[in-house]
Amino acid sequence: MTLSRDLCNIGGMRNCDLTERPGKGFTPWKKGTGEADVDKVWCAARCLHFPKLNVSCWFDSSELVGIEHWGRRGDKWTMKNKPSDCSRA
Repeated sequence: MTLSRDLCNIGGMRNCDLTERPGKGFTPWKKGTGEADVDKVWCAARCLHFPKLNVSCWFDSSELVGIEHWGRRGDKWTMKNKPSDCSRA
C-alpha cells in the first residue's frame, strides 16, 4: 500500500475524494490560490497538504470544506458553500 493511500484511508476517504470537486454544495473551480477565501468563510478549518497528490484540503472538524490544486495540477480551488446561518463574510 502506498503512503498516500494509507493517509486517505485514515478518515475513510479515497484519493479521488481529496482531488475531485464533490459537486453539489461546492463552488465551481476558480483559478489561483484559495487559502484566504476559504479561511474567510471557514475560519475554524485546518489545512492539510498532500504533496504526492499536489492537493491541499481544508477540514472543519471531519468535514471537507475546501480543496486546492497546485503544482502539476495547475492552480485552482473550490470550497463548500457557506452555511445559511453563517454570520461570517
